[in-house]
Order: sequence, then structure tokens, then C-alpha cells
Amino acid sequence: ACTIAATYNGVSQATTCSVTSPKIVASSNTPTITGYSTAAGTHSNSWSHSTAKAVSANATYYAQTTKAAVTRSVTYSKGSGVSAIGKTSDSCSIAATYNGTAQASSCNVTLPSITSLAGYNTGFWSTSSSATSGTAASTSVALSSNRTYYARALDTTKPVWSFVSSNPSSGTIGSSNTITITFNFHLLKIKSKKFVENLTLRLTLNSNFDKS
Repeated sequence: ACTIAATYNGVSQATTCSVTSPKIVASSNTPTITGYSTAAGTHSNSWSHSTAKAVSANATYYAQTTKAAVTRSVTYSKGSGVSAIGKTSDSCSIAATYNGTAQASSCNVTLPSITSLAGYNTGFWSTSSSATSGTAASTSVALSSNRTYYARALDTTKPVWSFVSSNPSSGTIGSSNTITITFNFHLLKIKSKKFVENLTLRLTLNSNFDKS
């Protein structure tokens, strides 16, 4: 408050008196001091704190503090088994907050489409460039920091194999009338775009017996 001094004997009275606005102590949630405004919801500054101001009428001022909006960015990269992706970058914004209100920790983006190469499964997104599983395209994901997502797809093509050479020996009839035939496989060659683990070799013998 301030007082406009009384006047006497025809002396004109002043129209204003001076008030110094109090210092604003900001919350850690909204650490930036904006100043004072004449409306609680305007979040603007019409009077800086700790500053003298001439006032001519009674008024109410509201202290304003803020935390600015934050932009989070994501980069999309085309990885193994993928021919095309819907976009290469995106961003979202975490809204500004005011007067002690805590700001959200993340905002959301939608992962773009993935087109897989022939012979590969439906693509997925991952923050690891070597992942074997991940998040499907068109899924909404939260960004709490800037990130890179990799589009990947896994090879589903069956390996192609062939015998480079073989040298079957003659068969013999052993005990219990069992015919034993030995094959000497020099090399089993497998053509595949990926490493084949736990491969089991099964051979089926279709034979006709000549009883003559």
C-alpha cells in the first residue's frame, strides 16, 4: 500500500503514489519468474517483481512463474530387412506450466509405417539397431528425451542346401537280415542369408527290393 498525501489551501493533490512490488520466490516446478499480472490466468507480466510502480487506484496483482514448453525429437532409421519407412523424423511438445504446477515428463509420437523386404517378417521399431523384437508401427510411444528408433525385420527365408559330393559304398546284409548302406558325405553346403542354428539333418530312404 501507499498513501497519496493530503493537500491544503487549494494545493492540487497528487494522483498516484509509489509501491515496490515484493520479490517473487519461484517453485522448483516453475522456476522462471514472469512478474505480476492483473489476472490470475493471463501468465503475463505487467509489473516486474522488486520494482517500484506508481499506482493511481486500488488493484490486485498476481505473481506469475513458469516452466517453458519443451520439444522432444525422434529420428527414424531404416535398418536390416527394411525397404522403406514412413518418415525419418518427428517431434512433440511438452506443454508449459505455471505457478507451481509440475510439468509432464514426456510427450507422445506415433511410430511410422515400415515396408519389409521380400522374405522378411513384418517390421518393428526398436531403440537398438540389433534388436530381434520391438514395437509395431503405428504405435504411440512416449518420449522423455530425444531418441533414435531403428526399423528392423527378420529374415524368414528357408535356407537352401545341396550335397556337393557323396560316395555311397555297397551295402551288406548283416544279422537279422538288416541291410546296412554307408554314405560318405564330403560336404553339406547351405545357402542362407542368416546363420542357421541347431540344424538337424534327416535323411529318408525310399527303396525297392529286387528279389530276383
